[in-house]
Amino acid sequence: MDPRKDLLELSLLYDTARGFLGLRGREPILTTALLSLMGASGASFAVFFERDSDDRLTLRAAQGLSEVPEVSLPLTRRMEKTLGESVDPLCGEEIAGLGPRVARLARGLEIELVCPVRLEGRVRGFFALGPKLLGEPFAGRDVPVVREIVGQSVLALGTSFGADVGATERDRDPAARILSLRKEHPILTTIRGEGDRTASLFAEVVAVAKLDLPVLILGETGTGKELVAHAVHELSHRRAESFEAISCAAIPQDLMASALFGHEKGAFTGADSTVRGAFERSGDGTIFLDEIGDMPLDTQAMLLRVLEERGFRRVGGSRMIPATARVISATNRDLVREVEAERFRADLFYRLQMYTVKIHPLRERREEIPAIAEHVLEGYRSTVSSELRMTPGFVEVLSTRDLRGNVRELESLIAGAIVRSRGGPELRPEHIPDGPEIASGSTSEADGPAPPGRGRGADLDSVLGADGRGVPSYASMERDYIRSVLQLTEGNKREAARLMGIPRTTLNSKIKRFGI
Repeated sequence: MDPRKDLLELSLLYDTARGFLGLRGREPILTTALLSLMGASGASFAVFFERDSDDRLTLRAAQGLSEVPEVSLPLTRRMEKTLGESVDPLCGEEIAGLGPRVARLARGLEIELVCPVRLEGRVRGFFALGPKLLGEPFAGRDVPVVREIVGQSVLALGTSFGADVGATERDRDPAARILSLRKEHPILTTIRGEGDRTASLFAEVVAVAKLDLPVLILGETGTGKELVAHAVHELSHRRAESFEAISCAAIPQDLMASALFGHEKGAFTGADSTVRGAFERSGDGTIFLDEIGDMPLDTQAMLLRVLEERGFRRVGGSRMIPATARVISATNRDLVREVEAERFRADLFYRLQMYTVKIHPLRERREEIPAIAEHVLEGYRSTVSSELRMTPGFVEVLSTRDLRGNVRELESLIAGAIVRSRGGPELRPEHIPDGPEIASGSTSEADGPAPPGRGRGADLDSVLGADGRGVPSYASMERDYIRSVLQLTEGNKREAARLMGIPRTTLNSKIKRFGI
């Protein structure tokens, strides 16, 4: 027996139970249940099938699937008998034993584990889990944890089984759901969007915040990963404590350990005083490790040790300092591929992704672009003109762009359009540059590796026209965006930082970096 794994499993069950406390309604309970099952087992997705009044099993909720199918199948006597008698979750041939319909469903969705749901001696449905993210088989240790989480879920759902589960008008309207969630949790107003994807993201963030274990946020550059991390912190019981954000891509490799864990005076040349690192400063709060995929392997080993031992030593120090902060990490990389390429540790990956939140890029939620663009424009009205507005044609052009830089690129296009409008009240299609899309500097899963010369740290001007078509880099667009905002504020850096939604120190470092 490994005591550290036993402690981790107890923590999972404790935090899952606490996460159910105070939840009202089926949707947040089911979201919490599915996320907990994924986090505890490492499954790539989780779904819930419920028995309805017609004795059919209908897919009611899902997490981890990009597209949720409409599935309903009859509950046969064979299925009811097997689900009613099963003590542990079913896998492999046991799933096939539920009948040909379930076997076909399992093959189609790649279901590898089925967890029966019973209440008062009656089969009420089942939870099902997809394959593990790294392709490993489900092990014996997974079974009791999954079984306990399903049991907690059944208790939390209680008598709602068999009740009228038809969606209300508010449930069907994502804008209404978002409005309700923002009213209940004001921190969510920092994350813009009015569509189904954002509504689902909000429900997930609220559920994950209550589960006091590591969270991994996945999303392309400019999708708002830090905003989501901060919302998780503010919605958790740690909200009164510090939130420390560290960019793993911006810190030189030889300074990474010091940035995370601090150092003692004299630990290395230039260490003139003792410095506390991010883990120590965050205390009982939250530490956000942005771009975790860029963390060097030796630092990954240090981080893993901290998460396992729940303590660390400053560089050059001998005293063990407790690590009590919650770790939230984020990346725009495909960490599964990074693990397969041995650029990221598999054991650390499993530690960090106990709960995974995926933010979809703007090109997958184009219906939300107008509302986000209006929010961006509102930030300029106080300094430019209260009458500033977008024409329908301008909004249509924005909505058809690929926006590989996501919200950051959207902000850049709007800022540039304001400058090109030369003080006019309307932003029109001609105020958006023609030509190819802006390269974001990040790659999505479909894009494959970044072309040579486009990696982090490449010379800003050297990538202009690097593909033979004159496509500017996202970094060059960010430079233009900063210049545009500084023009609008007549060089007032404090006001420019406010409009851009970043700290003034960050703006100063970007100005220095871009040579503005």
